[in-house]
Amino acid sequence: MSGKAFVTHSVARHESDLFVEERIIRTMMEIMLRIDPKERATQFGLLLEKHVLKKSDEDYADILDPQLLHIKLDESSESFIFHVLTFCYERSKDPAYLWAIGKAHSSITLPWFKKEILPQLARMPAEHGWQALIALENIIDDGITHKDIRPVREQLRTMAANHGGRRKELALRILDTTRNI
Repeated sequence: MSGKAFVTHSVARHESDLFVEERIIRTMMEIMLRIDPKERATQFGLLLEKHVLKKSDEDYADILDPQLLHIKLDESSESFIFHVLTFCYERSKDPAYLWAIGKAHSSITLPWFKKEILPQLARMPAEHGWQALIALENIIDDGITHKDIRPVREQLRTMAANHGGRRKELALRILDTTRNI
């Protein structure tokens, strides 16, 4: 392929990628405006889960909005959904968004989680703390480094020492599964 042909092909491909990304973002925004805010976190969390776990459309046919079912995410559209979900959480403080945020790849989620959620984890109201722990477990399952796990384990120890019930159980379970990282 000549230099000129390569550049023309690259530009055309880039424009095509932008068109697809714009279409995905437009579809997601239309759905966000259409569905109930409580359902929004669930639907976009499921879309992220389907993407991260590389599941088929068939696996989610009964639970995912038909307009979201066939969307194939790339890193950019996954990041867009993550940012929309964090915006929704920061505005509403609805803990369901924490669950949904935890469904994105850890490379996208972990920096925000460490900055915004981890310092507050032990002081969060019960349902917020529970959903944050579920999100954290998903983030860890996707992959986390030894360097990143240290501050997480410190907060989990604090939570396990200061709380009871299901939050303590989940904190202890995460501590157990991360002891060799």
